[in-house]
Amino acid sequence: MRSHAKASSAGSTDGSAARSPRRSPLTPLALVAALALLALAAVPSLAGAAEFEFNKAFGPDGSSLSEFSKVCSTATDTEEDIVYVLDCGADAIYKFDFEGNPVDFGGSSPDVSGNELSGFAINGLQGAQQLAVNSTSHVIYVTTGETGFGSTSVEAFDSDGEPVLFTQGPTPGTNKIGGLSAVRGVAVDSSGNIYISGTPDEIGDNRDLSIYTSSGAP
Repeated sequence: MRSHAKASSAGSTDGSAARSPRRSPLTPLALVAALALLALAAVPSLAGAAEFEFNKAFGPDGSSLSEFSKVCSTATDTEEDIVYVLDCGADAIYKFDFEGNPVDFGGSSPDVSGNELSGFAINGLQGAQQLAVNSTSHVIYVTTGETGFGSTSVEAFDSDGEPVLFTQGPTPGTNKIGGLSAVRGVAVDSSGNIYISGTPDEIGDNRDLSIYTSSGAP
């Protein structure tokens, strides 16, 4: 007796076994997942962009043998390729080129010594906390007069470490925007406007952002 396995494996005479099974449509969730996979495949890996290459470590004298006491802030003058480091533990600002080499301030102020601008301590308290630089005028702004609750003024210096006097504002004729309270930060824009954060509002909370011109006027 012949076996009918060959006939059955080839399919029935009505062709029903040769038909492909119907595929169910993608659910919305599956469609979203598929599109996400396609998008990821189209974007090159970002792993390389997130990598940073270590250059060097340096202290106040530009070598790795020296150490800062407590770095609180840094700022760069991109036009002059200069970086300033505020060591609030030493109450001093240090000046370097972008390679970490010391750059002398060059001013004649008694607070200037080589690449160091000091003299921010007040009665033994740390006097400076935050730093900003205008890359156009090369003026350095530093929050000073630390009370333990924030700074009370912002001082201005030129790139030689010499005071830059304000002609307007709360304390004209000095290099300070004074009479402030609990200042937390300072920044400057390309037009020379000075932004001081943390000054008290009308109910005494430190929520304000005050803006001053380069001449010190509010």
